[in-house]
Amino acid sequence: MTAARYRRVGIVHANQLTEPLEWTTSQGAHLRGEVGDWLVLSAPAGQRTVAAEVFSQLYEWVVADTFRAIGEVDARQAENTEDVATLEGPVRAAAGDWVVTDLYGNSWPVPDSVFRATYERVA
Repeated sequence: MTAARYRRVGIVHANQLTEPLEWTTSQGAHLRGEVGDWLVLSAPAGQRTVAAEVFSQLYEWVVADTFRAIGEVDARQAENTEDVATLEGPVRAAAGDWVVTDLYGNSWPVPDSVFRATYERVA
């Protein structure tokens, strides 16, 4: 499937990490956030970290620990299982997941249900 342009939408809660954080995703990927990265929580997507150098291009501050998703990305739906190199480590995308790439070339997989709740196609 060819990538198309989408706009990020939604509200998240985020705090900057003061110590490294390692966790395992529900798909079994082992990821690591570094000091200064942001721990982001949202209802549809759960927990993830966002590298400090790209956080301000993906979120704008609303109030306290609340941020609004901003920016456009290119996204395509994975036809088969594939590995995606993310800033936090390699993550496997299942067939049907979306592989999202921001304007700086950073990629990450998003499950279909989360993608549909947090991205909208740009006309």
